[in-house]
Amino acid sequence: MNQRKRPRDEEPHRYAKNAAGEWVHALDAIAGDTYHCDCPKPHLLELFNSEFVHADEQPPDTKMLELAKQKLQELLPTLSFVTDECAICGWTERFRFNQEHHTLNGFLVSNHAGNPLYTLEIENPIYPSYKKMAEIRQLNIGFAEFKASDILQSTDARLTNLHILPITKCPQCESDAEKRLKKKTASNVGKHKKQVKDAQDESTTPLKQISIQEAFRRKP
Repeated sequence: MNQRKRPRDEEPHRYAKNAAGEWVHALDAIAGDTYHCDCPKPHLLELFNSEFVHADEQPPDTKMLELAKQKLQELLPTLSFVTDECAICGWTERFRFNQEHHTLNGFLVSNHAGNPLYTLEIENPIYPSYKKMAEIRQLNIGFAEFKASDILQSTDARLTNLHILPITKCPQCESDAEKRLKKKTASNVGKHKKQVKDAQDESTTPLKQISIQEAFRRKP
């Protein structure tokens, strides 16, 4: 594992020191290992919802979050959630957990090759996830977050993602644009064929033969 150095402006609960005194990012932490902060008197830290918290300062809704964490683990085999939504037509793309997916360090979903795809988070009102989300997405890893209540009430594992990515070009829009183009092309081809046919009819229509006397009798 590559050791990460904690940036000066990084929130303390994202990093902790392991037993060897090395800085470890919460995403690299190993469940069961011991971690502590760098306070003058180091405190024991626990890994909670992909963050480090003081063992004696867990938030009051810890119980609900822990239950949601357990329930989310149970839902994983059939879990699905929306990842992208088209801002134009409302088309959505949904991620579905299947037998080719695996989880690393809790809720980091990877493919069969071990490449990380999504980080699954449970909303924590005390620690907003926007900075964490930006950091993870910079690594080209998807980020999905769910409300604890949504997880606990779920019966079909279809969860509401709190951070859906808006897009402006989707397969549905491309399909509609392709249909419009084909329709317009067909219409133009039809008009062209009609123009060609009319021109051919005009060029092949025989002129009416009249006598010289009749031509002189006609008024100009």
